[in-house]
Amino acid sequence: MDVPIQADVECRDGHCGQSTRIIFKPDTDEITHIVVRQGGIFGEERIVPLEYVTETTPKTIRLRAGKEELEKFPPFLETDYVPVDAVDPTTLWPDAEGIGTYPMPISRENIPGDELSLFKGMAVEATDGRVGRVDEFLLDPANNQISHVVMREGHLWGAKDVVIPVTQIQRIDEDAVYLTLSKHEVEELPGKSLREE
Repeated sequence: MDVPIQADVECRDGHCGQSTRIIFKPDTDEITHIVVRQGGIFGEERIVPLEYVTETTPKTIRLRAGKEELEKFPPFLETDYVPVDAVDPTTLWPDAEGIGTYPMPISRENIPGDELSLFKGMAVEATDGRVGRVDEFLLDPANNQISHVVMREGHLWGAKDVVIPVTQIQRIDEDAVYLTLSKHEVEELPGKSLREE
């Protein structure tokens, strides 16, 4: 299954947003959720369990939820407001003179500590340096585990898709996908896409 990032998301009752991230559990290589942004670039992002995805294409994700139901999913970012000490000038925000200080907003991802949010554009690192950026992740529909990483625009070999099997991934963290391959070995990988267009 192709789980596109930055794809249109369609609810049962019409267009409801755009996918911005997928939530990944590194110890099982499983994708557990997608993140859907509602209402344009500054809209709120919601965490949607993967079981709500009924169909995907390279440009669209269809959900079995309606727009109203989507509103009930938890937000991706949670903001806490931390009180500041008016005596400490380094914590005075936004007014350095201390007049009208406000609690400082601190945002964090609303996901379990053992999961990561993955996004389009993450770095892909070979054993000898950066080789490109993630375009999307392909999943095995039988177990929702990542089967391949697709690297597209911005990599060293032009416009072809480079499809990297999960067996060649050493690890994934919040910033990058690390491969067990060198740049030369990545260049030798087949350039055909495994996705159904």
